Parts: sequence; structure tokens; C-alpha cells
Amino acid sequence: MRADPNCAFRYKLGPKEFHGSPLTLAVKRDLPSVVQLVFAHRANPETTYSMTAGRSGVRWNGPAVCGTVARGNLSMMRLLVDFEANLNGRLIKFNGEPNVTLLYDASYFGHAHVVRYLLQQKGNPDTVVRFQDDMSITKTALHIAASLGHDEVVRVLLLGKAQISHAMPNGPPELRDAVDGCHVEVVRLLIQGKAEIFGGDVGARGIDYLFEANNSVLVAAAANGLKQSQGSATDAMLIEDFIRLLSTPDAEEIVNAVFCNCELRYWQGDRRLVWRTAYVPHGDMNVAVGPAKEHFEKKFQSEMERAASKDADLADGHRERDSAEEEFLSRLLPHRFEKIPGQSQIPVYIYQCVLPGLHRNPEVLWVIASGVNDRIFDQRGARAIIQLAWREAEVWQIIAFALDVFMAVLFALLALLLNDSQWQSAAWLRTPCLSVAALIWLRKICQEILSCMGHSAHGKLKQHFLSLGFAGDALRIIITAVSLAGLVVDWDSFQTDQGLQLVFASTGFLRWLRVLNNLKGFESTGKPMLPILQAVPATGPFFFVVFCWFAAFVHLYYSFGLGVHFWDAITVLYNLGFLAETSPEMSSDSNSWRLIVDLVIIVMSFSMSIILLNVLIGVLAESYNRGWEHRERLFLLERSRFLRSHFTMSYAWKRCPCQRRRVQNEEQMDYVWYAYPRAPSAWGDVNSDFDSMDMNVHEKISELRREDPGRLIEVEHKVDDIRAFASVVLSEFASKNQARVVMPKARLDNLMMILRETSSISEVERHTLGEFHKQLGASHFACICEDDTFYVIQQPAGEQSDLSATDDPSLEGRLRRILIGKGLYQDLKQLLEDKADPNCRLRYKLGPKEFDGTPITLAVKLDKPNIVRLLILHRADPESTYSMKAGRTGVQWRGPAVCATVAKGNLSMMRLLVEYDANLQGRLISFNDEPNVTLLYDASYFGHAHLVKYLLQQRGNPDTQVKFQDDMTITKTALQVSASLGHDEVVRVLLASKAQISHGTDFGPQELKDAVDGCHVEVVRLLVEGGADLFVGEEGRRGVDYLFQANNAVLIAAAAKGLRGCEEDVISEIGVKEFVRFLATPDAEEILSAVFRKCELRYWKNEKRVAWKTAYLPHGDLNVAVGPPKSHFDDKFHKEMELAAGVRSTITDKEDERLEEEFFRQLLPHRFERLVLYVLASGVNDRVFDEKGAHAIINLAWREAYRAHFVSFFLDLMVACLLLCLAFLLNDYHLVRDHEWLRWPCLTLAAMCLGGCQTVRVITCQSQQASIEPGAMYALGTC
Repeated sequence: MRADPNCAFRYKLGPKEFHGSPLTLAVKRDLPSVVQLVFAHRANPETTYSMTAGRSGVRWNGPAVCGTVARGNLSMMRLLVDFEANLNGRLIKFNGEPNVTLLYDASYFGHAHVVRYLLQQKGNPDTVVRFQDDMSITKTALHIAASLGHDEVVRVLLLGKAQISHAMPNGPPELRDAVDGCHVEVVRLLIQGKAEIFGGDVGARGIDYLFEANNSVLVAAAANGLKQSQGSATDAMLIEDFIRLLSTPDAEEIVNAVFCNCELRYWQGDRRLVWRTAYVPHGDMNVAVGPAKEHFEKKFQSEMERAASKDADLADGHRERDSAEEEFLSRLLPHRFEKIPGQSQIPVYIYQCVLPGLHRNPEVLWVIASGVNDRIFDQRGARAIIQLAWREAEVWQIIAFALDVFMAVLFALLALLLNDSQWQSAAWLRTPCLSVAALIWLRKICQEILSCMGHSAHGKLKQHFLSLGFAGDALRIIITAVSLAGLVVDWDSFQTDQGLQLVFASTGFLRWLRVLNNLKGFESTGKPMLPILQAVPATGPFFFVVFCWFAAFVHLYYSFGLGVHFWDAITVLYNLGFLAETSPEMSSDSNSWRLIVDLVIIVMSFSMSIILLNVLIGVLAESYNRGWEHRERLFLLERSRFLRSHFTMSYAWKRCPCQRRRVQNEEQMDYVWYAYPRAPSAWGDVNSDFDSMDMNVHEKISELRREDPGRLIEVEHKVDDIRAFASVVLSEFASKNQARVVMPKARLDNLMMILRETSSISEVERHTLGEFHKQLGASHFACICEDDTFYVIQQPAGEQSDLSATDDPSLEGRLRRILIGKGLYQDLKQLLEDKADPNCRLRYKLGPKEFDGTPITLAVKLDKPNIVRLLILHRADPESTYSMKAGRTGVQWRGPAVCATVAKGNLSMMRLLVEYDANLQGRLISFNDEPNVTLLYDASYFGHAHLVKYLLQQRGNPDTQVKFQDDMTITKTALQVSASLGHDEVVRVLLASKAQISHGTDFGPQELKDAVDGCHVEVVRLLVEGGADLFVGEEGRRGVDYLFQANNAVLIAAAAKGLRGCEEDVISEIGVKEFVRFLATPDAEEILSAVFRKCELRYWKNEKRVAWKTAYLPHGDLNVAVGPPKSHFDDKFHKEMELAAGVRSTITDKEDERLEEEFFRQLLPHRFERLVLYVLASGVNDRVFDEKGAHAIINLAWREAYRAHFVSFFLDLMVACLLLCLAFLLNDYHLVRDHEWLRWPCLTLAAMCLGGCQTVRVITCQSQQASIEPGAMYALGTC
């Protein structure tokens, strides 16, 4: 009996009913063994199952592989794929209509690993699918994943180039659904993936929909996504959008998002250069305001055109520069063409803000100064905005500060004229003082009017009126006006009337507070002041505690009825508690209350003046430390508040009619730029990608064509013609209406030229054209495909082929090359068995280069190991050679087949050839028939470290001198060529194998000079560490002098790091001048460790050789001493060795011994003593007491010493009591009169106790003398 493995039946899993086959049931229940069994009995992998799904109740139908998606069963899906299950296309049907793809279904269920696998299987993520709950809605895989909040799936789809929908009303639907579902990470990923949130009409954009959600978490996620997005995501952003994002808590990332990294390129003679290093005088960043990046790009294009046209007037670099542009560059890149002694240019990132005028926009400054998010000040963009704004406003702030100080001084002078009799005689000063003060007051009134106008223009007048700053300014203006008016009207009243005197005193007080407030905006005073001012409000809770405590004692003291006035009682207790001053009013005349009153005074003074005031000091210290840690944020916040006020008034002033002409056309040079130093770990090679020492006019024109898209219109038309022709040919070939489809060679060459000259053809189109050529080759053409370049050879039967100049005229060689290129193993095998020559010569072309070789050289270059084995089995010579033109001089290059493995670093192919006795040693490569290059040199040239390592294992010689192919008069070794090209890994491998660095000639070894010229940082470090001669030669022409002349701090720091790891004999040649130059270079601190070498101090002890390896560290850090060089101790050690052998009788004199002992006493203190307990008691390392061993030592020592310590403690207590008794006998009259006989007993007992304490201590020390120095045990006990 045979059961049908494809039969249909109904089954139920959970609440759902299914109609399917045995295979679908086994897949859904995850039974791989059953699945394999039914496949073994010819089950159909495409059998389907169905169910009712969705809110609309559609009939869902899909193949068995769909059963793996709901649970994310990737292993089962792979199993079904092994049995040829289909994964692509609309496999799932709704009501009989193909609809859903597996990729969409996996995205719906949120299985990122399944989505990744389906994308690898060429699933299309952009297929539009009808939604099962509402068939009128269509969604893509990305859309459904975003709406359901599957952030990992969204991340995988975006990495797989899934397309985000174009901006519709309220933005892309993916973003809208993510915002509606509050999927924070999805919102961030979509915006990072360049979702169009700024496209469309204002009010109906994606960013507006995001703001309408009124969710600060989503807005902050959007800001983070904008920062991490690559390209021009913020180009369409409006100032209003930036302000709204900036005012959202935790959205500080938007500040850096509006700054894009730029390259400032320029021409210098025939060289194209990029500014990548700069001096940073202030240590933080350079800021400047200038034009947009496009201005410099246009200028660069125009300079390129002029260079290409060989304009002599412009080629010499003496063009007149625009003054505004030069001002911008001098601030952003100060002294860019100069070398400043003692300073070095460092690598920088250059950023430009995409929004103009941010540093002058009052609304931006309002948001920054509001303090809604103090982490804004950690962003480099915010600091650049504030620095640039302060640069423009600094002069006005200095003037305002000077006037405020002058105003305060005027009021102080008026106070002297009012109250000091000596100044009252100078009545003539009244009028000048009052007049100047009135003028300053009028200026302040004008500023307040302008400030109100500026706030009103931005709709913030009410907010301004309700602010504390406005209240303080208004109070100061009013009270100043009252004081000045009163002094003018009735001067004498201010000398007699207390109310007017209070008003005048308050005015002077507020004026000096204004001066203090202005000091917060200046860096020299603001940063130290702000932590102090920040600490004062933090003591509020403490003062409340003190007030309650003080009020309780005042109530208690006053309630005793001592006849003291209430205010007198407060004054008395205040003086006692806070000032520690006593007064006669504290004592009570009533004996019944005296003890209680004195007790209250004692408790109050102890608790207030000792405990609470010391707590106050701790609170202030903690608050100050907290403010000091955030002083940078506090300072920038205060400075931004000053700038907000200044630019608000400036905005109102520019709107005045008298100023309209000057601000009618806003300057285009209004973008914020800053140059920020790179982290030292990211310095690397700072040379520009556009640097070119030799470039002809044709190369300049080619670069110009690539730079300017408008120049490619003609080429685009040619591409369209070729595409149309290819489409016609493909349709004819598919319909098979013609037996042959012939593509003219000229037309094909034209196509290849356009493919190489333009980047407008997408990868899909390139792939389509490639498939077109392959299809033609299957029937009428043979094709070799290498690096997107297709070479087609027409081969009609019985006709003469139209061969190019590189074609082999023999049919045998041509077909062999064709078969090898296509990798047709069986056809080639048949051809070789028909006695074809495997060593025949043939010419072929790969990419732009033409070669003359053999079949095996071609197979090696195309990486066909099976073809190589087949040819060698048919007696192909592995030493057969191929040739080509190489180098700028056009030398004839010739080498064996193994050389073809070097360019691409094909180690597996090289090992294969070695198995068939290919030679790797010697000068295998010839230039113009002269043996020259070794494989090791060639591998070093191409930078393949793994090949270099293998060739060195095969005993390759790294020191062979080779003539350079671009200039045959120059010879180089493998180390030299890898150093000049910056292959740091190759240099590391060569130095590890003892490759020789050339001896220092003028300005040091050639390897080091080439590395310095190429700014190869890691190579410089490796060469110096490997022993390059930096300090050999005449001063001024050494390697270190060449390094310093480069004036590159990165290279100098790398050299310092290399010196730290080099041999001792290299660093021993360094001089004090070189050490100081290294030390003065940023990030070259490694030179300090480089000039110190680890030494071993050896000595003889009882005919044994011993080395000092341990020491006591009394100061907890290190021991230092000044003494002779290490060679002195080595000589002494050898002399001691001779003395022990009986060769010598003496080794040194007494004076040398005394100096050495002083040296050892400082470097290795107590080196012959055992001071375990002394070291423990010193507290050098308190973490010692966390160890159980330390506990055991201390407990055992205490067990032996506690009796002596107890006796000592008892005697000390007796002495203290006897001294207290003697104090009573000295100061109390009644006690002296009645108990005078106690004097001598007390004195005698005190003397005996003091003697007993000292005796106990001496005995204790002597008992421990064998293992501890005197006093150490007692010090441990007292601790």
C-alpha cells in the first residue's frame, strides 16, 4: 500500500484551521526528519496550504516554505531550499490573487535573520503588497516593519537598500506610521536612512507631522538620525525647523547635524591640494564666518579650467585674492602658508553649517540660552556658534562692562560727597558726576527699548516682561532714576532723610551687583566665578536647618526670664554660635538658673560653631566641586545669555529705517565654519587624496569632466543610444527570429569607452549589459569579463574572424584563451587531449593592459586553479613567462606565471604553483631582458603582507636592491618601496624578519625620508622603533632634523613613540635640543619614557650573583635618586666578580663607597631591613587591608602586643586625670585653700606614670628589634 505524500487534508493547530498536505504540516510543526522523509518519497516542495486570515477574512494560500516564516524557522527554510523550494515572487495569494512575498511576511512577523537571508537570496524589498486587514491599502516590507515597530528588521532592510517612499502630505508613510506607533528607534533609523522629512509644503511635511505628535522622545530620535545620516539630509531644513528641534530636550544632536564635513580644495601650481591640517592657537577650535561650500567648489573648478588652459598668469599662484575670502581663511586656517617656530600644524576636520546666520539669529540664541538642555554645550557646533557670536559682540560687551563699572564708581563717589565731611568741600564734583551718570542711564533706557522691540518682532515680548532679568533691569533703572532725580532736586534731603538714604544705598548696591553679573560673560573671570555662584544657592536647605536650630535656642534662652531684651538675646547667641564671641550678658545673676543657662550656652556653642558650621563647609565644598566639573557648560550658558540680549537689540537696530539700506541684501558670507582637531587615534595619513606631483593637461580635463555633471550631456546621449541598441538586440535574440546577432566591433568599443568614462549607469544596468554579452557568447560570441569590461570576439563558423590586434592568429590559441576565460573545463580538457600545445604563445587583453603569454599565465591571472592543474597535468611549464609594458618609462616587463599571483595577493594560487615546483627565489622579473625584480619586492610594492610573510618563510632576501620601474636610475629594497608607499603592515613584517634599514645618508635613511614625505605615520613609528638612524650624521643634516623640518606634529609624535620601543644604542645618541623639541610637540609625551631605560643593578652576596628587584616605597609613588650611569655599576659588578675569583684585592676607595651608599639610600631605602609592620602602618596602600593575609599579620602582632598597649593606655589616662586635678588646684580659690596638700601627690604620680609609659614603650621596641625598627610597633598600635 502506497500513501500519496502530496495528498490534501484538513488539520488544526491552535485556534486556526488549515487545509494542506503532509509536507506543510511537518514544516509548521518543525519536524525536519519528517520533511526529509516525505521529500525522499517525491513530495512536491511547492505544495500549498490555506487558511482564513485578516480582519476582512481573506482566503490565504501559500506554499510549504511560508510555514517557516511565522516562527522565524530559518533552518527549516534552508532545508526546503535544498530541495529546490522557491523563495522569490508573490508566493502567497489572497482570494486566489498572487499578493504577498516571503520577504514581506518575514518583515511582518519581525524576524530580522530571516529577512537578511531572503535579501541574500535576491528578494525584492520594494514589492508593494495589499494589506490583509484592508485590501485597499498597499505596503512594502519596510512600511509594514516600520508600522509594527520591528527596528531590527528596518535596520536590515535599509542596509539591503530598501527604498523609503517619497514624501507625501505629512511625509513618507513609513515615518508617519512609526510616529503614530511611537516607535523611537524606527524613527531614528528611517531618518538616518534619508527619509524625506523636509520635502513638501510647509505645514504638510514629515517634520511637521513629527512636531504635531508633540513627543519629545521622537523629536530627539529624529535629531539623532539626522546627525548619523550621510549626505545632504539637512539641506532642505528651515531655520524654524532647527529652532524647534533645538528647543526639544535631549535633541542636542541636531546642532552637529546641521554641520557637514567639507574639504577645502585649492590649486598650487600643478598640484591639487586639500586643507587638512591647521594651527589651532586657542587649543579648542578655529571658527569663522564665510561663504557656502559651493563658492569654493566653483572657484576650484574655475582654477582647474585655467590650469588646463595653461594660463601663465594664473599658474604662478600670484592671483589677487578677495579680501573677504582671505579674512575668512585667515581665521579658519590661521598662518596656513607659514611655519611658526615652536608650533606644529595638526590634522583637523572642517565643518560648515548648512543654515546661514545661526550665530546672529536671536531665536537660536534664545533656545541655547534658555538652558532647556545643557548638553547642547557639549556639541562642537554649539560652541562654534557661541564663539563666533562672541567674536562679533565682544567689543560691545567690553564697552557695556566699562560703563557699568564707571556707573558704580560714580555712585561710590556720590556717597563720599554725601557722607564724608572731607569730600563735602568738593561740591563742584556733583554736577559732572550726576551728568555722566544720567547719560549712562539714558543709554541703558535706549538699550531696553531696543530689546523690547526685538522681542516684540519675534513675538516674545510677554515672555520678556515676565523674565527675572527684565524685572532686575527695570528695578535698577527705576531706582537709579529716583536717586539721580532726587540728588538733582534736593541734595540735602539725602543727608538727613533715612528713606532717601536707603534708596541711594540700594542703588549703589545694585550697581555693583550689575558689575558682578557682567563679569560672568568673560572667560578669564566667568569660569572661576560661576562655580562659586553656583555653590551659594545649594546651601539653602542647610540654612533652613540652621535657622530652625538657632530659633529653638533663642526661644529656650529667652524663656528663662533673665531680663534680657529679645534682640539682645539673639545678638548674644548669634555672636556665640557663629562668631564664637562671648559677652557679659550670657551669665545669669540668679544662682538657681546659672547651671542651666551655662549648660544651654555650652550645647549651643558646640552644636553651632563646631558641628553645623563645619557641615556648612562640607556642603559648600561639594556644591563648588559640582559646579567646577560643569564650569564649561555654566560659562557657555551665561555667555549665550549675554549674546541673546546683544543680538536681540542688534536685530531691532537693523530694522530701523536708517539701517535698512545696509541690511537690504544679506551677505552670502554668513555661514558658520569651524576647524576641529582630530583625535590622535584618527590622525593616520593626512596627505590629500588629490595630491599629484605630475599631472598633464589631459588628466586635468578628465578630472574636470568628472567634477562637472553638466559636461556629460553629450556622453549621456551616447549612452542612451547604446542602451536602445542593446534592447533591440536582446529582443531579437530572445525571439530567435535571426540565426545570428552581430554587434559591430566599433559599436562595442564605443559602449566600453562610455562605461569607463561615466558613472551614470547603475549597477543593475551594468549587470544587464553583462548578461547581454554572455548570452551572445553562448551562441555566436566568446566573451572574457574582467572588472566590468567585456571583450567580445565574433566567431561565425567557416568565416574569417574579425580579430583585434591582440588576437592570436591561431584558432587553437584563440579558442584556448576563450575557454579559459569562460572557465569551460571539459571543453579545454577535450582540446588538450586532442594534442593541443599547452605552452603555445598567445596575446590577450585584461582590462586596459595587453599581455603576451601562455595559457597557464592567463589561467593564473584569472584565478582558475582547476584550469591551472589541468594544464600542468598536460605538461604545461609552470615557469612559462608573460610580458607587458610597465612603468612610466614603458619598460618591457617579463616574468614567470607565479608573478601573476602577486598583484592581487593570491596566496592560494602561489602555493598551488609551488606544489608544481615553481621557483620563488632570485630576480624572476626582467626589465628589458635584464633580471631585476624579486617576488618579495613585488609583493611589498603591492602591499600584500601575507604574501611577504610567506615569501620570507621561503627564504626570500628582503635586502635585494631592485631598479625602480618608473626611473631605472633609482634602486630600492623591499623595505624602501613599502615605506615610500605607506604599507605599514608590510614594513612591520619585513622589520620582524630583520630586514636592514639603510644607513643614514644626508637627512637620515632613505626609508625614513620617503615615509616622512608621504606622511605615513605608522611607517615612521615602525622604522624608528626598528633602529633607523635618527641621530647619526652632521647636526642639521640628520634624520631627526629632516623630521623636524616637516613640521608635522603627528610624525614627531609617532617618532617619539617609536623611540620608546627602539634599542638602547639608538636613543643613547639623542641630545638635549632634540629631547626638548620632542617634548614641546603635542602628543609626543612618549619621549619621556624613551629616554629612561630599564636597568638591572647587580651585586655579589656570599659568592652569589644577586639583582635588586624589590624595594620599599615610603612615599607611595616612586623612589628617585641622582647617581652614576649604569655602566659604572656594571664595571663594579665585574670587579666584584674578579675579587671573588681572587684576581683583585680591592675594588674602590672610601669616597666612592660613600657616594654610592647615598645613592642607594635614596633609590632603595632600607634595602637590607625587614619592615613589614612599618609599611602596613604607613598607609601607603590602604587596599592592603582588604586582603586576608594583611588581616592575619595584624591580628597575630596585636595578640603579642595588646597587653603592653593596654598598660600604656591606662597610664596615659592617669596622667590626663592628674593634670586636670592640677588645673583645679591652680585656678579654683576654694579648692586651693581646702586641699593644698594634694599638690605633691599629684605631681609625684604624674611623674611616675610618664616614666612608666616611656618604659613600656622602650621594652616593647626592644622586644621587636629583630624584625622591626624602633617605634614601628607602637606606631601601629596607636593607629
